[in-house]
Amino acid sequence: MGDIVIRAYESKDEQAIWHCIEKLQEHLVSVDRWNAERIPANDFGRRYVADLLKQIAKEEGRIFVAESEGKVVGFIAGIIRRFMEDDASCLAPSINGRILELFVEEGFRGQKIGRRLMEAMEEYFKEKGCRLVRVEAFAPNGVARQFYEDKCGYEEWLVDYVKELET
Repeated sequence: MGDIVIRAYESKDEQAIWHCIEKLQEHLVSVDRWNAERIPANDFGRRYVADLLKQIAKEEGRIFVAESEGKVVGFIAGIIRRFMEDDASCLAPSINGRILELFVEEGFRGQKIGRRLMEAMEEYFKEKGCRLVRVEAFAPNGVARQFYEDKCGYEEWLVDYVKELET
């Protein structure tokens, strides 16, 4: 494996990001004990990335990719959230970063690529004046949760609870 380069997303990366999203969804389905996650129709990756790119454009977002020998092997997507004094939000006025997606190809994990992608996004957020960065992790995805907490220094802030009802 060659050197890993972290760089800004380019339109030529779109199809590679589709495949990353599809692999991420396959993983989430595999760890979901409630079977609430699913693998959507064949063009899920394309449709999801099209919506992601719209959100990135609308909310001052960025995508960074990790590239090895010309191939995208991971990516991160994030947006800026602005909370103003007169917003209906209960959050204090601030500018915060929001990481929407992070994925590294299985064969490239353990090489600090995820951490480097996080650092690139955090640097972008700092440049934009962000105070906090928020990221969600699917509770059953223990590897992701451990990564965010142990490798990146994130802490729990909001926890969702779920209960399966008998029908």
